[in-house]
Amino acid sequence: MKPIEKAVLPPVSAELLADYPKPAPPKSGEAAVILEHAADYGAWCLKRDSQVNGWQQWYQTGAQ
Repeated sequence: MKPIEKAVLPPVSAELLADYPKPAPPKSGEAAVILEHAADYGAWCLKRDSQVNGWQQWYQTGAQ
């Protein structure tokens, strides 16, 4: 009987484990407040997108 080898995965970067809090909704409908929220939300989306791409790269590295 052949033993089953344990999978060896690459180490996980701390950035992939970070929890980025979602920006709170704007407190008013003023243009400046909405614009500031849009900028904060966009930055949050970019962090999450980068994190997802990092997980995909990590998975592909370990799947080889």
